[in-house]
Amino acid sequence: MKMYWETISDHEWDGIKAVTCTIARRCPAIYFDMDGTLAKFNKDAPMEEVFSPGYFRSLSPNKEVLHLAHTLANAGFEVCILSKACHSAIREKYDWIRQYLPFIKKENIYFVPLEADKNNFVPAVKPMDVLIDDYWKNLTPDKWQGAAVKCVTDINTKDPSIPWVDLKAPPETNFRMVVWTMLRNFAAEARRGNVDLYSLFFVKRHVVEADCSPVTRKEFYSICEGFGITADVFRDYGVISPQGNKANTPVCFQDVCAGYETEMAGADEPEIC
Repeated sequence: MKMYWETISDHEWDGIKAVTCTIARRCPAIYFDMDGTLAKFNKDAPMEEVFSPGYFRSLSPNKEVLHLAHTLANAGFEVCILSKACHSAIREKYDWIRQYLPFIKKENIYFVPLEADKNNFVPAVKPMDVLIDDYWKNLTPDKWQGAAVKCVTDINTKDPSIPWVDLKAPPETNFRMVVWTMLRNFAAEARRGNVDLYSLFFVKRHVVEADCSPVTRKEFYSICEGFGITADVFRDYGVISPQGNKANTPVCFQDVCAGYETEMAGADEPEIC
């Protein structure tokens, strides 16, 4: 399978502002930036060094972020790469991914021209799709329409308005923050009348039941409760068609679910793609 970044020529690359992705994701995806997030980035490196052959291939990994990516993938989440790159760096970055994150499928690797928006190079972004990035400008609502998580390193700072993972934090804290952010976005969308219960059940299944998940069943339901996501939605209903109630009204998940035709049997153990 050839990806778009393999078929666009060097002289065309910088002018591309968007591509059409035909993959239809039903489950949430977690996108990781590379430079400064998965890989250590030297902010003081001169431009001639940054654009010299071999620079991106030789970057050292941020081991804490690699660990987070591995843990999320082992828990069953769709882990993807979303990185800006000049055309000459694409092969180097791809080889770097193959070395440090060989479990990531090629079709889940997305490169973006330096002046383009990341939103425009991945399948339609849903509210529970997460972008983990060290650069705040990539995480603003006009640049990313999903759940934003800032990667805090020794060369940037926390932004109180954006959830963050921190290289200095315990691995379980960073995993928990990603889950917290996804559930927060689900609750916010539900209050707007947009209910994607399939994604909610997916997150529940791959957090509560994954052997490697540092989030316990009790902690997961505690986070849900904090966002007003009641236990009724998990206990009484299966995965149903994404539909919503009237916008701008308080959400009662039991009322939202009631009367909807279930797509598959088994509320506690829904079939997951």
